[in-house]
Amino acid sequence: MADEDNRRLAERHPVYFVAELLPDDGNRVQVAVTHDASETGLLLLTRAHLEVGQSVTVRVLLPGDAPRQPPVTGRVVRREELSSSEVDFWREKVALQFDAPAAQLAHELLAAAAKLGGAPQA
Repeated sequence: MADEDNRRLAERHPVYFVAELLPDDGNRVQVAVTHDASETGLLLLTRAHLEVGQSVTVRVLLPGDAPRQPPVTGRVVRREELSSSEVDFWREKVALQFDAPAAQLAHELLAAAAKLGGAPQA
């Protein structure tokens, strides 16, 4: 992948949580799992078929007593089908760029991951 295709607006952290996606096409809520997150976006694994440029509302569901996160809106900036060795339940990797930075969401995701023994807390 060329350097210009791999630019990131903020540092990404691996976090794995269930998320709900509501595409702007009025389709039903779809399930996804986060792969990594930053304050500017998420990389998700999903079965939903989303198009680059499509607007999506996403809500990440955190475990236990973590605060319920408000939904954030963004748009699909990249999508790729999973390879045959990666395909199981999920079909695609989808990169979402938030419409506005979501620093609080990123903080809560990192805190929940750290509490579960995952990503280090920033």
